[in-house]
Amino acid sequence: MTSALVYAALAGVVAVVNAAYGRLRAPAPRRSHAWFGCLAAPVMLLIALRKLFAFSWAGWAGLVAAAVLGQVIGWQLGARDALPSPVRWRLAVYAGLLGALLIGLCEPLHAADDPHAAHRAAAAVAAAQQGRRDENLS
Repeated sequence: MTSALVYAALAGVVAVVNAAYGRLRAPAPRRSHAWFGCLAAPVMLLIALRKLFAFSWAGWAGLVAAAVLGQVIGWQLGARDALPSPVRWRLAVYAGLLGALLIGLCEPLHAADDPHAAHRAAAAVAAAQQGRRDENLS
């Protein structure tokens, strides 16, 4: 089980990252590529973090609240800024999406504690598939 300190630290990181994306999103026209990109990239990062840390739904709800708070704070900070250059917002969005992809490809951290978990999962899948084959043959 993940401790409350890890939840709090991760919620702070999520809020700061979302504040940066919210600041980039604030001057962008609504429903433009920049607006959607600066909203989608941190959402994908949040989903990847949930998979990496294997959060419960209650823990994930706190991270979603931190993400919304970060977007609102960033939106307030960036409301008077000029529209960022396409290179700037695209670099930020692509970096966030690539980070989410790389985190999503990682093995969950709790699985590293049990070195045989992957083998047991593969054996369970193979047994289930064998059971389905036997049912189809009869």
